[in-house]
Amino acid sequence: MFPVSDAFLSALRGSHERALRVEVWRDGTLLMGDLPVESGSVTVDERSRVRRTANLVVADPDLLPQEDDAILSTAGTELRVLSGVRYADGSAELVPVGVFRVSSVTRRRWGAELDVVGEDLSATVADGVFWSPTATEPGIRIPDEIAAMVTRVVDVDVLDLSGSLATTAACVWDSDRWGAIEELSTAIGCETFFTPTGAAMIRRIPSVAADPVWIVDAGDGGVLLEASQGVTRDGMYNGVIAYADDGTRNSMAPTGAYALQRSGPLRWRKGLKKPRFYMSPLLKTKEQCRSAAESILQRANSGARQLSVDVVPNPALDVGDTVLIRLPDGTEALRVITKLTLPLGPTGGMQLEVRGDADFAEGDLEPCEPGDTLLPLGGGQDNGAAWPGFPFVPTPVVGIHRHFW
Repeated sequence: MFPVSDAFLSALRGSHERALRVEVWRDGTLLMGDLPVESGSVTVDERSRVRRTANLVVADPDLLPQEDDAILSTAGTELRVLSGVRYADGSAELVPVGVFRVSSVTRRRWGAELDVVGEDLSATVADGVFWSPTATEPGIRIPDEIAAMVTRVVDVDVLDLSGSLATTAACVWDSDRWGAIEELSTAIGCETFFTPTGAAMIRRIPSVAADPVWIVDAGDGGVLLEASQGVTRDGMYNGVIAYADDGTRNSMAPTGAYALQRSGPLRWRKGLKKPRFYMSPLLKTKEQCRSAAESILQRANSGARQLSVDVVPNPALDVGDTVLIRLPDGTEALRVITKLTLPLGPTGGMQLEVRGDADFAEGDLEPCEPGDTLLPLGGGQDNGAAWPGFPFVPTPVVGIHRHFW
């Protein structure tokens, strides 16, 4: 959570006025200090390729860009959105909620307000595709390679909180620069994203912290407005098997590791075995495979066990923060925020989606799971081709699907 004062947090639990400022920048120059935004929202989603998006309703229709150097031109214009509370004395405490490039500006009818869509700088990095197949040399510290891929496109600070000393293997990337960054991040059990201040950050996949940054509770002085729960099998899996792609497709002893859900209703057991496979040339050791498997499983079932809450908007919150949720029936749970939608207008609640931690068993990959019979690819299985690149397939095989993170 972005640092705020005690007065800020106290104001959220009582009657208060929301404050908003949207600045317009281009090439390091402030073009407009307070864009006239009537309403809108900022969405932050850990599962989205572009983590932060902004949808703004701008009151002045004359700001519709007609030239490339217009205030809201899509040619290099950035919006810095700050949200917070306004105190009784008229002062405001604001926190950054995102730096966005202007992606589109539309006017739905003549003389009407403008709809402005912004995306964080990962969209700009993704636009900077590799012109041709691009090689990563072996022996480079992986966070350094990620930082280099980012800063070749945008001039930003890169905050490395990974703690990783893992190095790259020789590999060649296609045109997808952001896809390469995501794969490098997964190989070290991390994520790379842009923060509310516009910096790039590399960090471990967040897990539930012992100390929550905020308490979401109901009743007098509470901030919980509504809660919904559900469960779906879509997107659910309870094991991850990570392989090193060393080109040895017929090996019965590949380099790899697994992570399995070991407790709760989704635990790995007979009748409920739904693995996801991940393979990368960046994985060189069993330790790296294990780290990748753990990080993928950590997020595996955030969409399967659905808990969403509407709360009094707290713009200091961010995806990855741990909150303590106290439901009206007295149930308490520590959860990590996976998605939030912050309203920028004077009314409306903030939507939070959350997940718990995966409780997993881990280990090195064995030639087979006990009780399974495995054949190398090309060993007479008609459906062996359905697993290209995997060193073996179970037999008999029914309904095999290959999944990538």
